[in-house]
Amino acid sequence: MDASGTKALTVENINQIWEAYSAASFNQPTLSAGVNQQNIDQLADTTFATQLTTKDGCLEILKEIYPDVDFENVTKGHVDINGNFVVETKTVQGALLKYDITSGEFVSIQTNGGAGKNAILDFNDTVTVAGTETNLNKFKDITIDFSPSVMWNNNGTSTIGLTKGDQDGLGTGRMKGTMEGISIQTDGKIYGTYTNGCTKLLGQIAVAQFANAAGLEKTGNNLYQATLNSGEFDGIGVDITADDGSMTSGTLEMSNVDLANEFTEMITTQRGYQANSRIITVSDTLLEELVNLKR
Repeated sequence: MDASGTKALTVENINQIWEAYSAASFNQPTLSAGVNQQNIDQLADTTFATQLTTKDGCLEILKEIYPDVDFENVTKGHVDINGNFVVETKTVQGALLKYDITSGEFVSIQTNGGAGKNAILDFNDTVTVAGTETNLNKFKDITIDFSPSVMWNNNGTSTIGLTKGDQDGLGTGRMKGTMEGISIQTDGKIYGTYTNGCTKLLGQIAVAQFANAAGLEKTGNNLYQATLNSGEFDGIGVDITADDGSMTSGTLEMSNVDLANEFTEMITTQRGYQANSRIITVSDTLLEELVNLKR
């Protein structure tokens, strides 16, 4: 307490200031009972006397005496015989977790709806992220069970330890992941794999079915087109496994290769190799003749 006049206050005086501040209708405290006579002159301090005349002024006095108490949210309290302010009830902003100070075990979570073991995250609002407004109504409410948690006070620093999921380790959730690969199964289903270990079905490849598949006309580059002989495509497609069929990923079908073109390229390469071989043979013969002439 400083020389503003609070040095002269007793427990009874502080309770009078608190009652004046917390009352529905403010009544200026008189502070007549229990004031230390040797310090009574400090009550005449202009600043202190002015503070006692208003609700906000009384709040400033209380904050000066108890700087760690959130008086704006305290609805019921008192000063004990040792001069400590005891909070009995308060308006909860968010949720207040209570733990046993001796064992560190969870006691309850206090919300505006009452005390219990669980808290509910209610998504019924909108948020703006990077300039984009997102409606949270599409998310389900999340119920958090705090009963497995433990809290210890380590030299004035509070720490909390949580066990992921339930007591059996189920429902632990996963971190945010990014896609790292795609695979195609024999039934044509496309799966994406993610860095958090998840695998998600992205879609399935539909197969076109024709009355006479042998009647399709090749158009090159592994493409075919329907003809009168093959019949028309219905535009829908079927599941390849419907007729006990399957897909093989990572392989090339024969239709990917133009055999006539490949044979032509092979013959051209072979002829070029033969021509180069003849040039080497002629060069070798000429060199041999030159050596013989020198002899």
